[in-house]
Amino acid sequence: MNNNMSEEKIKQYAIMAKQFMNRPIGHPNNVVGNYGWHEKYPYEKYLLYRPSNENESVVDIDNTLIGIDFGCGPGRMVKRMSKFFKRVDGIDVSSYALEWARQQFPSNNFYESSGADCGNVPENTYDFVYNTISIQHIPCRTIRQRIYEGLHRCMKDGASITLQLAYNPTYVAGIWSNDTEHASYESDFFDADKTNGHADCVINEKDLPLLKSDFEKLFTDVEIRLANVSNLYANLEGEYHAPYWASDWLFIYGKK
Repeated sequence: MNNNMSEEKIKQYAIMAKQFMNRPIGHPNNVVGNYGWHEKYPYEKYLLYRPSNENESVVDIDNTLIGIDFGCGPGRMVKRMSKFFKRVDGIDVSSYALEWARQQFPSNNFYESSGADCGNVPENTYDFVYNTISIQHIPCRTIRQRIYEGLHRCMKDGASITLQLAYNPTYVAGIWSNDTEHASYESDFFDADKTNGHADCVINEKDLPLLKSDFEKLFTDVEIRLANVSNLYANLEGEYHAPYWASDWLFIYGKK
């Protein structure tokens, strides 16, 4: 694919993603399926602590640092992570969700993504960058890499990043239902016409070296951690998650 064609495909994908995420959904929390289950899941534990040292946080938790949430939606994890940071800002593709976030967190900064970038987030600003249940729904490796580059630019030197993706050791990409076609890790599925579970990035065991290599192009001290979620879908402190292809949440860590 030549560069002009690739740029046009990226633009088309970004338009689709924005339209999909701005569709009428009744309440901003509905941007996230299985909202109650995700509220119970201990994301903080995995975002803030590496597997190599579960007693040492990736950044100093002393309420002096600034974090940013990619795919923040209406601010679910902004609220939860704010107890560890002086301020937590956000980036999202949905202007609908960001409007709600700005109302709930008027002292925080929120940036709108085109669907293929990090928006106009400032450079060299953040001590910690993270995401949950957002990047796994981007089935285009080129776009994911652009997002990683944008997040790298917004980080201070020495800052840390933890991103959450979805993993199953044996699953492969392909057409799974009449409205669902997932992409392999290495592919660019620009033709997706839906997102948020309709066209995911499927990471399996053979993809882990390439994922780590992609991250190491930008970050140092890269580690990967798998946290099983399949045994929690049926009941997580009384909350239910609909069956999903991922057996594990994959957390990848790095430093700038």
